Amino acid sequence: MTAETLSGAQVAKRLGVDRRAVATAGRPAPLVPEPLMLPHEVAAMFRVDSKTVTRWARAGKLRPIFTLGGHRRYRVSEVSEHLARCGGSLSDAADDAVLAADVEALISAGEP
Repeated sequence: MTAETLSGAQVAKRLGVDRRAVATAGRPAPLVPEPLMLPHEVAAMFRVDSKTVTRWARAGKLRPIFTLGGHRRYRVSEVSEHLARCGGSLSDAADDAVLAADVEALISAGEP
């Protein structure tokens, strides 16, 4: 039996699949950066002070990612998991943020 060397396009043709699928087979998926949140954004979702978020990070409840400047950032997925454990949801927090923005807009417009 002889082993023949096939190009990615030839393998794809034999398998009847898209050649791009064969070209990336066996390679790790490209890293897609996960969205990160600032401490004050996390605090707003939980309706706590940003120092509370820092204490949670020190206690191990949230794992921060540190920037080169030493500032904390939090993964959206981890924050949403923590929010779910606490009995909230991202949609509730988003609704509250929209409501707060509407109230601020009304106040700045001078409406009662």
